[in-house]
Amino acid sequence: MDITHLKSFLAIADTGSFTKAAEGLFSTQPTLSRHVALLESELGVKLIDRDKHHVRLTKAGEVLFAEGKRWIADMISIERRLSMYSEANSNHLDIICSPMYSQILRTAYQKFREQYPDITCNIRQVVSGMELSVVEQNDADIGILFWSPEITSIPSLDYRVISREKMCLVSGADAAIAQKGSLRLKDFRNETLLIARSPMTPWLKKIHSSVEAYFKSIIYVDNLETITLNLSTNQGISIWPEIVVKDTQNYSKALNVPEFSEYTTLYAVWVKENPNQNIRRFLEMFPKEDQASLRCLFH
Repeated sequence: MDITHLKSFLAIADTGSFTKAAEGLFSTQPTLSRHVALLESELGVKLIDRDKHHVRLTKAGEVLFAEGKRWIADMISIERRLSMYSEANSNHLDIICSPMYSQILRTAYQKFREQYPDITCNIRQVVSGMELSVVEQNDADIGILFWSPEITSIPSLDYRVISREKMCLVSGADAAIAQKGSLRLKDFRNETLLIARSPMTPWLKKIHSSVEAYFKSIIYVDNLETITLNLSTNQGISIWPEIVVKDTQNYSKALNVPEFSEYTTLYAVWVKENPNQNIRRFLEMFPKEDQASLRCLFH
């Protein structure tokens, strides 16, 4: 299996769009279409159903989507471990995040690539909840994740807020509730809320208890991939950053619920003793209002 073709397929599955995937990969839509066609020919199965408005994964596509991310992660991890023995190690930067956050990083990634074209920057996706442990084990230079009390409890890590994001309730694009206009929380009494991360920490349980009473049931799942697949088939409601939903309009829709106005902060974390100066360079791609804190952390 050609690794480039697999990366193209995963990007399309993540964004629900050939156009958005091409933007994120600095490629073109025809190139990605060709990659998917070659991948389908090589594997002997259809991976994607596509029309003018939607991109849908077939059953075979769902399997490759789930397993392919693990293969890619393993390969990049191997490359990283080998690069530590290379004199060109200073020309690398490895970033990990869950699938949900990679869209938020797009602008910073593009600016970094333009300003430092000689530095290889990999953004690798890992299962939600694994970001801190991957960075702790020195298997990535930077981890990107939403606020969790664990961030401040690990003395070997430094961290910085890089973004504040509005959260919203999300359904599948074709779900019945998505066809309505403005909604009240009481309109969700027959809906199921999907939450990624099992088992839930006490902190996360407290956060979600604020909306628990408005849903028929709450299902805790292991990862965001499961939620993505459920949303794409119009099963359940989730809570996502608003900016992410704007990039996945082919299979999900941000619901208009004025009562629900929650925000969260996105953090970058890294090992304090990591000597890679590209960490600082990448963080400088974000807004400058926290430069005093940035200088302190890198002092």
